Amino acid sequence: MATEGWQGWDDYARFYDWENARTMGRKDVRFWQDFARRRHGEGGPLLELGCGTGRILIPVARTGVPVVGVDRSEPMLAFARRRARRLPKAQRPELVRADIRSLPFPDGSFSAVLAPTASSSR
Repeated sequence: MATEGWQGWDDYARFYDWENARTMGRKDVRFWQDFARRRHGEGGPLLELGCGTGRILIPVARTGVPVVGVDRSEPMLAFARRRARRLPKAQRPELVRADIRSLPFPDGSFSAVLAPTASSSR
């Protein structure tokens, strides 16, 4: 039986930030914050696909740019929710549990879509 690429992320959630801190640090965070600021000028919130624990989502939200994060993994979103609670209410991102292959938003809802991956900083 074939498995899909999303399987296993629920179990990995508690290790995700630790591993990324060791392998990537925060090298790509500033890139995504700058991208968000530039794209926000075009109007509308941004969407981050596969936002996971909020590793990029939360720093982008700190810039004041409205952002929505989508992830299929409830444990990953639980970590993101805890991080988001530390932000002022006006900066808190919306977090949505959904499969990125079938998004629950109407077309044209976002000014840009972010899809950061570990390879985006290499």
